[in-house]
Amino acid sequence: MAPTFNEKFCKDAAEQMKNKNCTTDIIKDHQSKLDALASCNEKPGSMKTNPTLSKLPVHTGGQSKIPVEPKRTLVGHIRKIQGMGWGPTEALSKKLIASDQGGKIMIWDAGKVVKEKVISKTFIMTTELHPDGKRAFIGGMDNVVYVYDYSGSDITPIQKQALQGHDGYIASIKFPKPDVMVTAGGDANVIKWDLNTNKKVQYMTGHTGDASCLRFARDKAANPNQFMTCSSDRTARLWDMNSGKSTHIFPLSDEANAGAMFPNGMMIAVGCHDGRIHMYDIRSSLPLTYPLLRKNNRVAALDFSKSGRTMIAAYEDGHVGMWDPFKHFDTADKTQYDHKVDCHFSNNDGTDKIISKAEFNYDGTAFATGAYDSSIKIWAPKCAEGGK
Repeated sequence: MAPTFNEKFCKDAAEQMKNKNCTTDIIKDHQSKLDALASCNEKPGSMKTNPTLSKLPVHTGGQSKIPVEPKRTLVGHIRKIQGMGWGPTEALSKKLIASDQGGKIMIWDAGKVVKEKVISKTFIMTTELHPDGKRAFIGGMDNVVYVYDYSGSDITPIQKQALQGHDGYIASIKFPKPDVMVTAGGDANVIKWDLNTNKKVQYMTGHTGDASCLRFARDKAANPNQFMTCSSDRTARLWDMNSGKSTHIFPLSDEANAGAMFPNGMMIAVGCHDGRIHMYDIRSSLPLTYPLLRKNNRVAALDFSKSGRTMIAAYEDGHVGMWDPFKHFDTADKTQYDHKVDCHFSNNDGTDKIISKAEFNYDGTAFATGAYDSSIKIWAPKCAEGGK
């Protein structure tokens, strides 16, 4: 019998790890996955080749075919959008912060299309609003996380702190708790910070390339101490914030800058430069399905809807693919997404169409895309005629 995709994937991954002189434990781990899969005499391509997932319902799609349309366009940035993030609470679900290559960071009320605050700082790669609704955290190429207080009436927020700890650019900032910040950077490290003292409390090491994306699960019931990163070293990792250790290593087909955790924290998705999206089940550490592929289109950003039934993938050709993560694919490198949205493709030439950021807001009613054309667009399901 020909090997199933999962068997071949784990075998290739084990060989790849061996060639990279990885530890014996990692090689044995991949070999054990192969042995477990080989013992499952299911039809090639069946989801039941993964015994842990044998009870997962197989859907035929349709949920992601909800038509979306642009509701708002935020105009005012200079050159390409480099960082973007929605407010992380219900009260801040319409707030959005973004940075551009022209050296401007803007805090928006996306519902009213109002530019509320403006910060001038060059080479900013990542931007996040704190859950307290008063502070903005930004980081970039100078390896520093800057903290700004935007609660005052002045349009220009006040810089409060400059936190230094990384030896490479700041790629991602997240807040699992109001008094805890976690950052990932170009030095391949992940750092946990105590925001009561503004001190580093934990270094997490393991990646051998840029740690370019850091994500927590959005559900309150999910494990708040578990998060994922992906890297240019062609791996994604799952981390335990209590121990500071990497608990899972997932091999990828190429370098990755885009990742997302399923809302309940039981699955991760990682988008690679070769256009593939890999999905892994956390409990079994095995691929959930075949990689989802758009050939010759690097995946720039990924996110799950609040329910998890829709996954958006932003591509460099200006389109967003809307995938149903529960659809079962019978062949490798499947290219059938449920819906494709022309977000920044039309009326843009050259690199202007490239989407750099895409993310659902906190309450799940809309998602935003930021592109090299300097615009940010807010997308939501189409309403009946006359709807807002």
